[in-house]
Amino acid sequence: IRDGQLRLRVEPYGEDRANTSVSDDPKNKKKSIYSIGAMKERRARIIEVNRFEYNPNVSYSINDALGIYFDEGELGLKKQKTVTPKGGVKARVRMAKTKKTTDETTDEVGVKGLNKSKRAKKSKNTEGVELGIAYDKPLKKSREKADFVVPPSKQRYETVFVDATTGAIINGLASVELYDGNRLLGKARRTKRGAKYYYNLDLNKDYNVKGTVSGYSENQTNHYSFVADGGENIAVDTMYLQPFGGLPLSLYFDNDRPNPGSTSEETALTYDATYREFVSKKYDFIRSYNRMTLAAGGLPVSPNEMDLFFGAEVMGGYKKLAGFSTILKNYLQRGYQLEIIIEGYASPLANDAYNQKLASRRVDALVNHFEAFGGGIMRKFIRSGQLKITVEPMGEVSNLVNDQVGNAASIYSLEASRERRVVIKDIVILNNLFGKN
Repeated sequence: IRDGQLRLRVEPYGEDRANTSVSDDPKNKKKSIYSIGAMKERRARIIEVNRFEYNPNVSYSINDALGIYFDEGELGLKKQKTVTPKGGVKARVRMAKTKKTTDETTDEVGVKGLNKSKRAKKSKNTEGVELGIAYDKPLKKSREKADFVVPPSKQRYETVFVDATTGAIINGLASVELYDGNRLLGKARRTKRGAKYYYNLDLNKDYNVKGTVSGYSENQTNHYSFVADGGENIAVDTMYLQPFGGLPLSLYFDNDRPNPGSTSEETALTYDATYREFVSKKYDFIRSYNRMTLAAGGLPVSPNEMDLFFGAEVMGGYKKLAGFSTILKNYLQRGYQLEIIIEGYASPLANDAYNQKLASRRVDALVNHFEAFGGGIMRKFIRSGQLKITVEPMGEVSNLVNDQVGNAASIYSLEASRERRVVIKDIVILNNLFGKN
């Protein structure tokens, strides 16, 4: 606790005035002492536990971090002149009801008075008085000398992502979403390695944060914004992400690709090459399907449906493959032995034997992608067996698609397009050859 590795943020509320079922008359012991309502009020609650990045080399002051200061007059010391500055409060401590008073203005010090009054109002008798307010920056141009300091109105906030398995900081493409409850306040994206991004948060407020890096599973945390010890107005949360998120991952192909008409089970093409050709045909698919369907008296496909398929599924899958491949390369370089399980599929527009070979070519195109990725850096790991690739060419597996060549649904429909795919079904970490992360 004294070193700051375990930090306690305390909020002594005193009397819960919202509870009217408890009597404040000491003679009424039935309600003031022994009632269920009174017993439930005598409590301390652990609200939440948050993890943060701890730096043992940075000195830490408990008193400064808690931001709790008591009014000298209440402690019987010499009363100092105070000024209520503008801005948010870092921390407050309220004492329980002490004496009855007809002057209710004192209870507003530090609440309404923070924004509406330059000088704190005083009263001989106090009820629920604010005992102290801590701020973070010295007052400027103040007419009165004061020991209090003024905080910034915002806090700068950043999320650092860490691989939950290796403990390494993740520098890939990242996305962070900030929520006030369930209301999305904004999104921030990191598009370059090592680049940083920040949110400016209101002080003394709880936020929900969701974040992910390409190739990792999403995670979320809670952040309470307050200015930390030392006056640093930058808060950093650490978020631990599980690698190889988003599996199973589907990757799609054009009809009879790669190498149309071939009877081979292998291809020299990578998935990247077949992908680029396929996405360029989106509008050809829409026009051809609608032309053939209308000629047969059917209903056309919605351009929005086809846009969604090519955008979210085809292009989205390719982007996820890039993140998956980056993590795969990093793990292999760290000495991990891995096994990838891949399945290949084909639509039913051919006989079973041909579709088996077509599915094998599609799996081979994905293997070629891994061998070529990053300038061929993973090729040696595949050949040495450190990266084991288990393939399952499934061929045709569905009866949902028409297998007649003259039917538009057999080539251009969404159902047929979704069947022409390879799936990275799973990845297994076998061991770490180096014996460390």
